[in-house]
Amino acid sequence: MIAQDEGLESQQCKILGLIHRAGRVRGKQVYQPDADLCWGRTKNKYPIELKTFKEGKSCSTSSRLNNRKIHDYKSAPWIMSEKHPDRDEFTGRHFYWPKAAQYAWLDAQTEKIKKGTKSYIGSSESNQILEYLKQSGWNEDVVKKLSYTLEIKGHLLADPRISNKTILDNCVLIDVDNPQEHLFKLLKEDKWVK
Repeated sequence: MIAQDEGLESQQCKILGLIHRAGRVRGKQVYQPDADLCWGRTKNKYPIELKTFKEGKSCSTSSRLNNRKIHDYKSAPWIMSEKHPDRDEFTGRHFYWPKAAQYAWLDAQTEKIKKGTKSYIGSSESNQILEYLKQSGWNEDVVKKLSYTLEIKGHLLADPRISNKTILDNCVLIDVDNPQEHLFKLLKEDKWVK
């Protein structure tokens, strides 16, 4: 999957005039956006998160979306590129996700994590349990480890998807004839660029 993602990301970068970043640092769980838009006389770098989705389908986000990843995802604008349903080639439609829509969707995922599901407790309930354990005299180091485990491994959503309707209704189609200039304008409008 990672090799496939890297290949698609390289294609996106070539089409949109972006600089592809190297893959993850081995052994590190540090978020890094997929690409940079280099713009202006000084060639300032503006980080970009890249996603792909099949025509008419929803867009995958993260296999393990937790609050930390949501925080990281809010640090960079997203581009979602549509590919043909039967092959890994793009249709020519690439979408910029405006900051307000991106943040609203990510905030909704935070609320889902907080509330939990029919089967799993949410982070608000586990915080109550952790507080109870502290008050009951449990070892503070054990409670801290449990808190960290729940934050990283327990309180997450398994690949929440951005619906095709959300993409089509909220995103801006990027001008592929002049992608760098159009992207820079969109980033500036959304105050990603000062």
